[in-house]
Amino acid sequence: MAGCSRTYPRESYVNVWLRFLLSCGWSWNPVVLQQSPSIFTMTEANTLEQGLPDEVAGKIISMVPFPHLLKARVLSRPWSSEFSASPVNLTFQYQVKTVCSKWESYCPVYISRDCWLTGYDHVNDRWQKMFRLSYFADARKIPKFIRYTSSMSGALLCGILNSDCSSVHGISCHTNIFVTNVITKDWKKLPSRPDMEKPDAVQIHASGACSYTVMVLSHPDPPELREQSVRLITFQIYESTKRTWTLMELKLHDSILLVYQDSVYNTSDHKFYVLYRDVLRSLRTDIAAFELMAYDNVKGCATRIQLSVPSIRHIDAAYTTGLVECDGDVILILVMDPMIYSDGDSFHGSIPPWDPMWGVICAFLPSRLPSSSVLVLKFDQETHGLIPIALGPPCTIIDAYCDRFTCHNSCIYLASSKHDSPVVIYNVREKLWSALSPSSDVCNGNIFSFQPGLDPFAAV
Repeated sequence: MAGCSRTYPRESYVNVWLRFLLSCGWSWNPVVLQQSPSIFTMTEANTLEQGLPDEVAGKIISMVPFPHLLKARVLSRPWSSEFSASPVNLTFQYQVKTVCSKWESYCPVYISRDCWLTGYDHVNDRWQKMFRLSYFADARKIPKFIRYTSSMSGALLCGILNSDCSSVHGISCHTNIFVTNVITKDWKKLPSRPDMEKPDAVQIHASGACSYTVMVLSHPDPPELREQSVRLITFQIYESTKRTWTLMELKLHDSILLVYQDSVYNTSDHKFYVLYRDVLRSLRTDIAAFELMAYDNVKGCATRIQLSVPSIRHIDAAYTTGLVECDGDVILILVMDPMIYSDGDSFHGSIPPWDPMWGVICAFLPSRLPSSSVLVLKFDQETHGLIPIALGPPCTIIDAYCDRFTCHNSCIYLASSKHDSPVVIYNVREKLWSALSPSSDVCNGNIFSFQPGLDPFAAV
């Protein structure tokens, strides 16, 4: 080594590395560096390193690749947990959380086609791009948001990765679930589920300071049950503390014509609510009929509840449905879908809502949200009935189209997957309707409420 008058064996240089690593919390293993100090101890490192001058040790330490070492430290779960538990880091995290707790929440938040997490800043009254979800290392594990379900809780985002398809027995796709912290950019693919079919709903919620729960809803269609007119519904629950999945299967009779609409997790009663449109009962009664499935996450059981909206005739109207949780209540949203010509005349009765051409024509006609076309109802958990709480908006909103729903701070947000569509807001407490200016991007999947200060250091 230049500048040194004496040559030292290679083992001496290695020992300096080991001593430095041990001082940072690492231990030596013949294959990998790990947390538990079972093979190589600090005493052994001191013994082997005796006689090495300080200038040589300093030269070796100067060659340590700090960026790569710190990156490895972050990616190591044991080392990361030890680092997070240090008093200095706990103080730092407390200071950051104190500041973050005063941050305004962004709502609604959506993911654009170029994978930007974009939300509305109510303080500055503007849409803002916040995080780009481009830090997934493997191109084969890129998240899928177009026409796929996803969910958000605080800084944690949960969704679906690219499917692994096989044609051994027909075409069957196994979808993987991922969880990521959009602030720390830490992410992981969850373990394989008992049922790997494509889920219809994915919900995540923080279940503690350092834990979360993921709920997955699927509707497999095995041929043997289809012949018996039986519908199979699977609930799969993932607990981050246990790192395991729990499976619950429900076989529903007389449920072939139940069409899945939406789902929401209610944190006040720890139940996962799933909404279905009951087509058969709607045809029989000529009113909007639904069935609500309430899965109790604590007791591990489910309840079927029949609902109806007599004020809406099934044969005369098509409607978009949404389910949100607002101030501890489960809220059902019905948005009438009238077909409008460019001159503003309603296209009513010529084509029934269930005709395939209905959606095709709607896609090419100008959008507008007529007055009194949104019905907001609250689910009464005691009587298992629906209570109307609002009918609006009070006036027609031009270019508005509502098919995405979320809620935050007693405000229900009705957004759209269409370009340049305003966001309609209903404040449940103040009973006021309003609208936000449209975003320049296209909503790519679900919309959320982003609370960056809820737990910015949440580990996945």
